[in-house]
Amino acid sequence: MESTFTDGNTFPIGGKSFTTRYFPDTQNTFLLRTNAVTITQEEINEAIKFENAITTDGAINYGQVFPSTNEFLPIGAPEQFVTNFANSPNLQRTVLEAAKTVSGQTIPQTTAPNPDQQGGSTPTNPAPPGTSQKPEKAYLMYPLELKSSQDRIMFQAYEYQSGNRLNPDNAELDPVKYVKPKQPIFMAIQSSITDQNSVGWESDTLNPIEKFAAGLSRGLMGEEGAKTDIGAKVSDIFRGAAENLKVEKGPAGEAVRTYLVGQAIGVNNLLSRLQGQVLNPNLELLFQGPQLRPFNFAFKMSARNKNEAVEIKQIIKYFKKNMAAKKSETGIFLSAPNVFKIQYQYGSGIPHPGLNLIKMCALTNCSIDYTPLGSYTTYNDGTMVAYNMTLSFQELTPIYDGDYDKEFKYGEEAGTVPLTYYTENNGIGP
Repeated sequence: MESTFTDGNTFPIGGKSFTTRYFPDTQNTFLLRTNAVTITQEEINEAIKFENAITTDGAINYGQVFPSTNEFLPIGAPEQFVTNFANSPNLQRTVLEAAKTVSGQTIPQTTAPNPDQQGGSTPTNPAPPGTSQKPEKAYLMYPLELKSSQDRIMFQAYEYQSGNRLNPDNAELDPVKYVKPKQPIFMAIQSSITDQNSVGWESDTLNPIEKFAAGLSRGLMGEEGAKTDIGAKVSDIFRGAAENLKVEKGPAGEAVRTYLVGQAIGVNNLLSRLQGQVLNPNLELLFQGPQLRPFNFAFKMSARNKNEAVEIKQIIKYFKKNMAAKKSETGIFLSAPNVFKIQYQYGSGIPHPGLNLIKMCALTNCSIDYTPLGSYTTYNDGTMVAYNMTLSFQELTPIYDGDYDKEFKYGEEAGTVPLTYYTENNGIGP
């Protein structure tokens, strides 16, 4: 949070004490849970799971309030509070009027936000005096009239910070850190919501000769075998395997000898070619490892006014910029692009209990169709009449069974989904 601020009067909500804090430099207003009614340790434990939720003076930053649009963007607010805010006009009025009082803003009636209002957000990084740079908004959103009670999907870019991950005390690589979150984007949830969990399995074989050779090789790797020259024992391994299988008389012995001749001269199918049979391959499907999940999203965006046209173009630029590689100052190296936190939200800020969770992702492809209607058509300012945006993501780390049984982690420093998502809301997990 910024340093210079003004606090409003303390007021109660549900037996707890709150205030609104206004930062005149950036015109940002936040709802804080204060210690006028003691903040419990349980509240603190819940709040510290969210980035920037605890202020320097020990209050809990519930979220940012936008009185001009009736919006509340959660930061450290409990899920139940966010749900109550979305469904209670009285609670909305209490919070919004407190925000109006401390900031001196005018609050509208509790109706749907005006789609003509700029960007549906408030500047967070105003341009320095004397520059023409436009301030960065707190968030981007399409459509602009998306209400806080409507389900949505959030995309938020983070910087990818790997560092030295080779910890000699840990068999696993140290986790990648995802730092410096950028402004989030909120989009209306589109149709065709899918996920695809895959695991690597492949068929493999181990015929009887290979089986005996493997057994003898394992013996060489034991304590006694470690004292011998492994290279000198290679021929003994195959000789031993053949002796275990060989039948001195009859077709079986001839088949084994034919197989060994084929292996010696590099003809793998000699036994099948000459005798019409093969060694039992002991064919099995074997586990090869986890696989990384892909996610694809398609959005059709059409501007209904000038401000929404600006918002759409900023959203497209946001994805393109954050997926691009970064040049170092010397130009010798390239740094990894930013990565993305993706979350389906049930209303404003609550992980959707009926949809899957997604770990941190890389944006691998961003495709924009500027003429989805089949012809070149623009508005007077040059904005295309419609845009189709297709995004292809892939998770950076695999899904493990523990992700379904404990707090779900998006990634190091990118936040978690509390265990209550599973126990209280019956969430399905990733």
